[in-house]
Amino acid sequence: MIRKEQSIAHLRTLKGSLSALKPQVHEAINAMSLERDKIEHKTSIFNNGRFRDQLAEYHQARAKIEELEMAAEHRDENVNVLNGQLEQLTLELADVKKQIHDKGKSMTDAAPVIQMRAAIERLKEENREFDILIGVLYHEVTQARKGEGNYKQSEDEESDEDY
Repeated sequence: MIRKEQSIAHLRTLKGSLSALKPQVHEAINAMSLERDKIEHKTSIFNNGRFRDQLAEYHQARAKIEELEMAAEHRDENVNVLNGQLEQLTLELADVKKQIHDKGKSMTDAAPVIQMRAAIERLKEENREFDILIGVLYHEVTQARKGEGNYKQSEDEESDEDY
């Protein structure tokens, strides 16, 4: 109940304040109406009077500016696309240059030839070692044939000792 009374008292206060503000609001509305009428009168003079040619010229210039701005935006988009393509081509060019450099470097590089020569020398050395080994084995075989009997006996004795 107290709240209801407080709300009613607050409502009375607001109504009193509104009734005091009503004349001021009407006065402000009237002042704005007068200003609006003045602006409309000046606009009609401006539109219908001596500035009509300048206004038409302004609208033409404004339309041309908008057209040029749209063309500039379109060109900016094209420039961005072309810059992207240029960047991609630059990266591809760098890769191709690197590949060409690597191929050119390997063409003049003597490392593979040196490696092949070293491998040939190793093969020759192994060949000499095998020749020596073959000679030693040949010598042993011929010695064994000369003393075939003595050799077989010594071989049998060695095999008996292994068991």
